[in-house]
Amino acid sequence: MMIALASWSMLFATALFGYTVLRVQATHWYSFGAGDRPFIQATANTLILLLSSVFYKMAVRAVGGSRPEDVNRYLWGTLACGAVFGAMQFWLWQTLAGEGIRLATSISASSIFAMTGLHAVHVLGAMAAVFWLALRTRRRIITTEEKTPLVLVGWFWHFLTIIWCVFYTVIFVIH
Repeated sequence: MMIALASWSMLFATALFGYTVLRVQATHWYSFGAGDRPFIQATANTLILLLSSVFYKMAVRAVGGSRPEDVNRYLWGTLACGAVFGAMQFWLWQTLAGEGIRLATSISASSIFAMTGLHAVHVLGAMAAVFWLALRTRRRIITTEEKTPLVLVGWFWHFLTIIWCVFYTVIFVIH
């Protein structure tokens, strides 16, 4: 899993580096103020993803506890937050398009869509893994000896949360 996380780190670092180089060289770049709808939507999205990580952490902590069914409940909470994040991401893209910021508009717009799209695809993959775990824990209890898949998927989920926080900061906060 560490090799996979290192690979994904390089992928996202490359995207971030490319974005930074393009932004520094550009004569015009989109920036979003605190009152702008894209900024507000991206902030809400960030909070939803952070909440999903809290749910996931609670699922891992529930393993071996007095209420083992909580593992499944928290995994479904994580999935629900992931689905809301995906829907809100789509809504954010629609908002950007409505404001004239489309994929083919400029290199600035293209890089925003590329970075957020790259992240969204990985969140979908992580959601598939969490869904598999939720189905697996639905009918049986995970013991502390069996929690390795839960921990490994959690690393990926939390990694994607951190990546989103970095992307959010670079795209929507830093002017």
